[in-house]
Amino acid sequence: MKQRTCMRFLIVGIVLPGLLALSASGSAAQNKIRAGGGVYGIYGRPVIQDNVAAGPLYGLKARADLAGPLGAELSFTSFPAGDITFKAQGVDQTTKGFSQSVIAADLILQTTGASGLGVYLLGGIGSYSLTKDFAEDISRIGYNGGLGVEFRSSSGIAVDICGRLHAMPYESGGTHKFAALQAGVNYYFLR
Repeated sequence: MKQRTCMRFLIVGIVLPGLLALSASGSAAQNKIRAGGGVYGIYGRPVIQDNVAAGPLYGLKARADLAGPLGAELSFTSFPAGDITFKAQGVDQTTKGFSQSVIAADLILQTTGASGLGVYLLGGIGSYSLTKDFAEDISRIGYNGGLGVEFRSSSGIAVDICGRLHAMPYESGGTHKFAALQAGVNYYFLR
């Protein structure tokens, strides 16, 4: 199961951004499509979960402006496990929390042009994976959405700040959720 998840991350993380760049290259000459990649990080926080602690997160993304205000983004986010402390019979006990990762494909509605400051809304689906020592890995399809701002310079470098909510439904009902505050740098190699 773990090897299959790693292979899926590898395929999606390498092949899809490459296909996105190739498909965009024909239209880049007419300045209709801008494409780039970037890194981000900052903070993730569980939402109504007691088996995950708040802590740092990081990721990679590929983004393309498709037509007018419409864009697309492919991202990989990792939210490492945080230790959970709880009281049992009046004594503090610590256990390792779940590590989470997601490969997400999102549509973007944005006001950002080739350069300048813009606001965007995004939403989409993803392949979510939860892992924990001595517990069965959980992999499901989930969804996410968020709001962000991006400042693009004419040199192709952009600064991006975004807040997102990730949700992965369980088969038995209920949803595993975490909120992410992410900030990063993008470079638009097609602009």
